[in-house]
Amino acid sequence: MSLVTEGASGHGHRASHRAQRSLPWRWVAVGAALLVALLVVAALTVIGEDAPVPVGATECDREVDLAADPGIAEALTAVLDDAGCDGVTVTAAPTQRVLARLRTGVGVPDLWVPDSSLWVPGAGEAATVALESVATTPVVLVAGRGDPPGTWQRAVKSPRFTAADPLASTASVVALYAGAADSEEALATLAQGAASPEGDEDPVAAVAGSRSLTAVSEQQWLAAAPDLTAAVPRRGTVLLDHPLVVTAGEERRDEATDAADALTEVLTADAATRTLSGMGFRGADGAPTDAGVGEVATIPMDGDAAGDLLQRWSTLAIPTRTLAVFDVSGSMDFAAGDTTRIELTAEAARRGLALFPRTAEVGLWAFSQADDGELDGDRRELLPTRSLDARTDGGTHREALGAAIEELPGLVGGGTSLYDTAVAAYEEAVAGYQSDVVNSVLLFTDGANDDADSLTREEALTALRDAVDPDRPVRIIGIGISEDADEAALRDIAAATGGQSYVARSPADIASVFQRAISARE
Repeated sequence: MSLVTEGASGHGHRASHRAQRSLPWRWVAVGAALLVALLVVAALTVIGEDAPVPVGATECDREVDLAADPGIAEALTAVLDDAGCDGVTVTAAPTQRVLARLRTGVGVPDLWVPDSSLWVPGAGEAATVALESVATTPVVLVAGRGDPPGTWQRAVKSPRFTAADPLASTASVVALYAGAADSEEALATLAQGAASPEGDEDPVAAVAGSRSLTAVSEQQWLAAAPDLTAAVPRRGTVLLDHPLVVTAGEERRDEATDAADALTEVLTADAATRTLSGMGFRGADGAPTDAGVGEVATIPMDGDAAGDLLQRWSTLAIPTRTLAVFDVSGSMDFAAGDTTRIELTAEAARRGLALFPRTAEVGLWAFSQADDGELDGDRRELLPTRSLDARTDGGTHREALGAAIEELPGLVGGGTSLYDTAVAAYEEAVAGYQSDVVNSVLLFTDGANDDADSLTREEALTALRDAVDPDRPVRIIGIGISEDADEAALRDIAAATGGQSYVARSPADIASVFQRAISARE
């Protein structure tokens, strides 16, 4: 285009000068100008896509805001800079953060490149896809040492697996969906373990030099630590496809649509493909690169499934404030397989304690009937409710809880003061309520109330309903140990506070029921 302009201007000046002599020279000049123009058009046709993209031809210099997932934002900036798209402002913004803006209508960008088309339906009906894929990259497993497991299930349920926050990483969403979507307990373990991350360290860097493994995109692995081993499980994976989406409101819609058309031309040119490939991305067709993991099979996943998993994760990852109340009545010393009910319950509690993040707040009570047993009264506070990472007597509160749980078998004796204890524990939890966390009481018992001096069942249920405060929601989660547990009473106690109840009918069920109980967050 510039050659055409320069040629027309220069020859036009000479034609005007020679026109003072005679008419034929004017036609010679016009013919020369036309000849130059034809030569320029022919040259551009031959050069084709290998030529730099003219800014004026694509109008990619329009002033628009483009929000891009951080995984591709730097590469997009490089492509647009090379093409002279000076008017486009690229902002790196996590996909879920942009979705939140689109839902509220505040801070909506003109254009958006999420990491996956999975999220486009959540952008609303007004959002339109201008380009199906800017570039692709498969989700892979990366191991700090050795090779990653051959299946998603083995990887995600391994104690070696480190989950990046799926609200900021679609790679984590893919891994959790493929490996733990059918297991609330596994999802709860990962969610609560990641509820309070230690920092924003790159997940690939975080596993380097350790036995850990994580899920990231192939591009992220190649950019951060290509010397580590990456692989795709046998079942396959999901390709992150990075669509270009028009998200502008009505006032900016036409401008954004024109800009998207111009950018589509830029982003599909050979120059852009070379830049993106040089930064570790695959083309829109997903064909493997020399440096990546090779051909990959793809597994089906849709936005509804991804959204459901994120909702479950968000619920499970909310910090907790829990008062754990253990029945230490005489029947807890009854045989349960090769051990006793209290020993199995204590072991389940020790394992359950490991599921809570360091910032969870946990307290511990034990209860039995006052006139027979090792307790001074019907119930005793063994440890107050405080953060697990709080320092106490030279150690942490988590360590103190572990030690106290070990001592539970030594407290066994007496009857079951279930109703009085349930009401007292609930009132204690309501009084200590903390906002922005899930507040609950975990109530473990293997029998029915046999304290003749206690509240009756109806009196206890009435007291619980009266103690419920909508502004300070606390729920009782009842956990029955063995078939001797009063299932109906536990169900009524929990329901009075909006909670749930579970019964471990055999020794083998205790650990899994405990995990289900502490995973119950809704």
